[in-house]
Amino acid sequence: MQQKITDWFKANKLSLNIKKTHFVLFRAHKKKIESEVKIKIDNTEIVRETSTKVLDVIINQSLTWNDHISIVKQKVFKSIGIIKHVKKIYLIVSY
Repeated sequence: MQQKITDWFKANKLSLNIKKTHFVLFRAHKKKIESEVKIKIDNTEIVRETSTKVLDVIINQSLTWNDHISIVKQKVFKSIGIIKHVKKIYLIVSY
């Protein structure tokens, strides 16, 4: 299988940055994957992840929004904290 992947990339004149490459096995929410899946390209093992970012949207292996929502919440809370801090400084300076 691994040789087929390598051959396909070479035949189509494609290359991968192995350091940035990983894979996700999508599955039903409550279903567990029994066997350990390993993928190698040019004798380098590709790391399996539970989620990945595609076009700035985080997709997890069970195709739920939990990971994405968590990151967006963190960004929103950080922005609200900055706005509150700036508001306090603005009120102090304006007097």
